[in-house]
Amino acid sequence: MEVGGGSLLLARELAAFFQSGTVLEPAPAAEKLWQELPQEIRNRLELRSDTLEQFQDLHGFDGIICCEVLEHVPDDQAFIHRLYALLKPQGQLILSVPAGMRHWSVHDELAGHVRRYEREALSLLLANARFHTQQLVSYGYPFVNWLHRPRQWHAQRHQDRLQDQSLMARSIRSGIDQVSGFPSWLGFFINPVTAWPLCRLAALFNHFHLSDSYLVIAQK
Repeated sequence: MEVGGGSLLLARELAAFFQSGTVLEPAPAAEKLWQELPQEIRNRLELRSDTLEQFQDLHGFDGIICCEVLEHVPDDQAFIHRLYALLKPQGQLILSVPAGMRHWSVHDELAGHVRRYEREALSLLLANARFHTQQLVSYGYPFVNWLHRPRQWHAQRHQDRLQDQSLMARSIRSGIDQVSGFPSWLGFFINPVTAWPLCRLAALFNHFHLSDSYLVIAQK
């Protein structure tokens, strides 16, 4: 299950690795995005408009993926406990969150973020929910940090238009619009082949507190 599917780009990628799955995404625009997926993927992928609190499941999941969602949730402890309850025994949670309050900016405010996470606080949050953390890495340095100024510039341009929206509305919008404005020709320069050496370089810094993003793999 993916919690907070947003634009469904990740769900589409995940469909290549799983026989079936469920995506939770309360944004009304998600239905149209789901209809645009290939029929073969739609046959195996269920879209639910529920929030995590509303969602009911009697069987549990082998894995739950929750990317860039937890920072939007006021009660993150209850949210993490809910993820734990929805996993089967030995099930895995893959979680990513923005790191370090020192990186807080107007972009976080307009995206509907409540917080950024420090390594110790994130580890404690998972431990309190009885998760066993297998990996916690600060990924993407230095490349993701180069996006600080472009993100702030973009946020400042749209600050007046979005500042009157509720926290929930900003959160939903940020998920659906996360890739808007990027021209398709960028794929010629940014793709798995060109990104591979950059990923290998960034991996050298995974265990240093340098990036503005954390990735966690935890097990029930």
